[in-house]
Amino acid sequence: MPETPERPGDLETPDPASGKATSAFPSEIAAGIACVFPLVGGVVMLLLERRNRFVRFYSIQSILLATIWIVSWVAAVIAMWIFRTIPFIGSPLAGLLWFFWGLVGLVFFVVWLVQLIKAFTGTKWEIPYLGDMANDFLESDGQSHPTAEQ
Repeated sequence: MPETPERPGDLETPDPASGKATSAFPSEIAAGIACVFPLVGGVVMLLLERRNRFVRFYSIQSILLATIWIVSWVAAVIAMWIFRTIPFIGSPLAGLLWFFWGLVGLVFFVVWLVQLIKAFTGTKWEIPYLGDMANDFLESDGQSHPTAEQ
């Protein structure tokens, strides 16, 4: 049976009926802020929000996505610099890597956009691998993970 998406009101909040986070924002807005500004917004909302699992999940996932994007970008810049030092084939290799990085950047943009839309609509969406890492962090932080019927 397919899993039903979690809604902010279904998660652990101070007032389950309101769906509000402990911060001044509703859960959807707080999670959206964490996604709009991936690294900074994620860290700020993670520090501000202590109870709402929905907001904390999107904050952690946003931090992870931004970190991977930054590390990938730095690696690509270093690789392009190294390739350009190779005589004759270095420039074509750097150009090929530049093209590949453009495709990777497009994938990062699409994933970021989907995450942003899902956060603002209040639907939990796990980025493959990153969602599992965010859930593991929340579980180690003492927040229980709702189990889905299988």
